[in-house]
Formats: sequence, C-alpha cells, structure tokens
Amino acid sequence: KQRNEQPIRPSQLAPVPEQLEAVILKAIAKNPDERFQTGADFVHVLSEVELLPPPKSLTIALRSV
Repeated sequence: KQRNEQPIRPSQLAPVPEQLEAVILKAIAKNPDERFQTGADFVHVLSEVELLPPPKSLTIALRSV
C-alpha cells in the first residue's frame, strides 16, 4: 500500500500553508530523484520560503561540508 499510493496531502489533515505543503510533499516523494538530495537543500528551501530560518550552528556545519 505505501509503495503504490500517494501520501495524503498535509492540507487534508490540518490547515497548512501552500508553500509548506509543497516542501513536505517534495521531502516525502515516492521517487528518490524527486526528493531533496541533501539536508542542505532542504534547509535552503525552507529558509527561502521563510518557513524555517536556518539555525546558525546548522548553517556553519553545512558550509564546512
């Protein structure tokens, strides 16, 4: 079932901003090629849509990678 069915959209469960829903759906995409390829990519997109300001410690850690 989990392999074949698309996940329930977060907005069907609770009020969720459209931008956040798009990020969540990308993060849990069935096809690995459609997901964020790195944690840095994920944090970057969250900070771009102003949903999560990157913590300074994470930003410093990601720069050294």
